[in-house]
Amino acid sequence: MNFNSIGKVGNWTLKMLTFDAKNNKWWCVGTEGNTGEMNNVAMQPWTDKGLLGGWTLKMIAFDSNDTMYSVGTEGNVGKWNGKGFTDLGLMGGWTLKMIAFDTKGTMWCVGADGNVGKWNGTGWDNYGLLGGWTLDWIAFRAGDVEEVYCVGAKHNLGKYEFDTKEMLSVSTNWTLKSILFGNETIAVGTEGNVGVSQ
Repeated sequence: MNFNSIGKVGNWTLKMLTFDAKNNKWWCVGTEGNTGEMNNVAMQPWTDKGLLGGWTLKMIAFDSNDTMYSVGTEGNVGKWNGKGFTDLGLMGGWTLKMIAFDTKGTMWCVGADGNVGKWNGTGWDNYGLLGGWTLDWIAFRAGDVEEVYCVGAKHNLGKYEFDTKEMLSVSTNWTLKSILFGNETIAVGTEGNVGVSQ
């Protein structure tokens, strides 16, 4: 899976990107924990939202109802209430790197130790280190039910198959921070630049 670099979009150095499909907007988190919003038009500048809700963020994600969730720099989770983030604390007692929602709308996470959890309503079902990999990021692709794409702590890319419990290494020309699946596959590289799948 190779990517063509489109550089530092809006001259921002990014941690991650996500897409708000309902409102047709891109969102990002910069390296200072600030948040940016951009209409879905090529190369528009980011609207700097600053420290959204007063939070310094690691990342943001949207659930199937288009509600924004965040992970703060303390590993706690926030849920947007229209004016700010309701602090859900260390959900399930875990300090988190990030959260993601699968194609059924279930929340998953990567914990501080690189392990993966699936939310069961009251806590995390611990899937451990998928395929023995210490992870920084996971992403689900529409139509993929039994697999998840993973960015390892070594900035490498893998695809984990839940049925076989096997991690398949995915060849890529990028060293990754994060990955996003939509109409195109988008990657954020370790230099904070953005790549679009070839």
